[in-house]
Amino acid sequence: MKKRKRNIQTGQIFACILMLLAGVICGVAMTKSFGDSFSDMGIGKFIICLFVFVVSAVLAMYVQIIIHEGGHLLFGLLEGYRFVSFRIGNRMLMKGAKGLEWKRYSLMGTGGQCLMEPPQMRDGSIPYKWYNLGGVLMNLFTAAVFGLLYLLCRQMFFPGILFLLLALTGVVYGLINVIPINMGAVANDGANVKYLGEDKHALYGFWLQMEVAARTTRGERLKDMPEEWFVMPSDDAMQNSMGASAAVFVCSRYIDNMELERAESAIRELLDKDTVMADVHRWMLTSELIYCETIKANGQPGPLCTGDMERFWNVMSKNPSVMRVKYALALFRDENEKAASKIKVDFETMAETYPYSGELEEERQLMEHAWNIYRTRKAQKDINKVT
Repeated sequence: MKKRKRNIQTGQIFACILMLLAGVICGVAMTKSFGDSFSDMGIGKFIICLFVFVVSAVLAMYVQIIIHEGGHLLFGLLEGYRFVSFRIGNRMLMKGAKGLEWKRYSLMGTGGQCLMEPPQMRDGSIPYKWYNLGGVLMNLFTAAVFGLLYLLCRQMFFPGILFLLLALTGVVYGLINVIPINMGAVANDGANVKYLGEDKHALYGFWLQMEVAARTTRGERLKDMPEEWFVMPSDDAMQNSMGASAAVFVCSRYIDNMELERAESAIRELLDKDTVMADVHRWMLTSELIYCETIKANGQPGPLCTGDMERFWNVMSKNPSVMRVKYALALFRDENEKAASKIKVDFETMAETYPYSGELEEERQLMEHAWNIYRTRKAQKDINKVT
C-alpha cells in the first residue's frame, strides 16, 4: 500500500509539473503577443488577457478530451470493437434499444470515456493496444497540427493563444495518459497497456469490464449474466487494476443477487488485501459495506462513515448506489423518513436520464429491501413500547 501511495504521489507530481510548464509557456507567449510584461500592462489589457486565456483554456480542455475519446472510438472500430457509449463530462451518447440516446453519467477521476463492446476472446486474447492508445495518438497528432497553426497565427492574439493552448493541452493529455502512472482514481491508458501485455488475468479483467459495460447498457443486470464470469481472482491476479476489477464485479453480483451477508464478507476480505484496485472501486465497495452494516439489526454503519467517505459521496451524489446507501442511512442511522423520502424523489428524477436501466431496477429493489426491514423493525419497537 505504501508503494502504491508513492506511485500515486509521483503521478500527481508529474502531472502538476507538466501543467506548470504549459502555463509558463502560455504566459510567455501572451506577453509577447501584447508586447508588454505583465507588470507594464494596464488593467484593461490585463483583464482582456485573462479573459482570453480562461476561455481558450476551457475550450482547449474540452476539445482535447473529445479528441482523446474520439481516438479510442476510431482505433477501437479498427480493431473490431463495437460502439457502446461516448461521454464527455456528464453528457453521454449511448446506443440504446431505440438507437442513439442522450443520457447523464459521471465517474470520479475521468473527464470522459468511450466504451466499446470487445470482440470475443480467442485463445485467451483480444486486441487491445490500439484501442487503449488511440486517444493518446490523437492527442499528440492534433497537438502537432495545432502547434503548426499557432506558428502561423501567433501574431493574432486570440487564435494564437487558442491554438497554443490546444497544442499544449494535447501534449499534456498525451503524456499523462501514455506514461504508465497511477493518478489515484483510475489507471491511465499507458498503465492499462502495460498490465494487459504482462498478465493474462489483466487481459481477462479488461475484456470482462468491457463486456459487462456493453450488456449493462442494454439493460442487463449482473445477476443475469453468465455465472462463470464471476469467480474471485487469485491474489496474484489482483496485482493490477484490471484483475482487481474482476473481484469488484464478484462482490457487486452478490449484492445484485441479494446475497448481502456473502457480499459483506467478500468485500471485507477484498478491502483487507494488498491489491492494485482503482480508488473509485475501493470507495464504492466501502459504500456497499456501509449499506450492509446499516441494515443489520443494530442499524449503525460503524466507523466507516468518515469525512473522506462523505466527500466521496458528495462527488458521486448522483450515482444510484450512493443514493441508495444514503437512503438506508437516513432510515436506520438518522431515523428520518422525510429525508429518506426526499432521496427517493431525487433518485427518480436522476433515473429519467440515467443510462443503465438494469442498475436502476437493482437499486430500487435494494431500497425497497431497506424500507421493508426498517418498517418491520419500527413496528416491533412500537409493539414493545405498548407492552
